[in-house]
Amino acid sequence: MSALNPLTIGQVIDQIIATGQLTLNDQRLLHNLSRIQPSISHEENHKIQKLRERLQMGLLKLT
Repeated sequence: MSALNPLTIGQVIDQIIATGQLTLNDQRLLHNLSRIQPSISHEENHKIQKLRERLQMGLLKLT
């Protein structure tokens, strides 16, 4: 994550879904982003729900 071009929660989730893997680094990054980004957009909220559903269905590999 660069200070000039910081990642957003939505971008991280898009990357997780594209790779089909949720790494420990991804988890940490999402946690940190959620702390520094005070509010999330409707679109990001939808992506979080989509990620949660994929996890529950076993469609993402935890690495």
